[in-house]
Amino acid sequence: YILAGFSSATIQTNILQELYNKYGLDIKFDKHNNFRLFGVKVIQTFTGTIAGLGAIRGMTSYGAYINEASLAKQEVFKEIISRCSGTGARIIFDTNPDNPEHWLKKEYIDQAAVNGNILSFHFTLNDNTFLSDRYRKNIMAATPSGMFY
Repeated sequence: YILAGFSSATIQTNILQELYNKYGLDIKFDKHNNFRLFGVKVIQTFTGTIAGLGAIRGMTSYGAYINEASLAKQEVFKEIISRCSGTGARIIFDTNPDNPEHWLKKEYIDQAAVNGNILSFHFTLNDNTFLSDRYRKNIMAATPSGMFY
C-alpha cells in the first residue's frame, strides 16, 4: 500500500499522528521508514519533489492514500496511479481548494461525471464535525464566501 504526502513531516502530522491520537496506533518503522498496518506493508512516498518516485518505482500496489494531492508533483501523482495495478486497487486522495485550472481538478475531479472509475466527494467546512463552531466562524470571517462553505 502506498501512503503519500507532500513530505515526511506532513505524513507524520496529517496522517500518522492522527491515527495515534484517535486509535492509539503506535507505528513501528523499518530501516526504510516503511511500516505494517494490520498486516499490510505500507510504503511512504513524498509527493513534493520528483525524488518521491524512487520509493515506489517498479512496485505493484493494491491501493494508495494521497494526502493534500493538489500539492503533489504531477509526475509523482501519475506514478502512484500507475503503481496501483494490483487486482481491486483503489486510490483515495484528499485536497483543499486550489486554482480551478489546476491539473488535479481538470484531469481528475472534473472527470468524475464522465469517468465511471472516478468518484468525487465535495465537503464544506461545515461538514467537518471535528471543528468547533468558534473555529468555523473565524475561518468563515477570514475567507471569501464560497471557498470553504
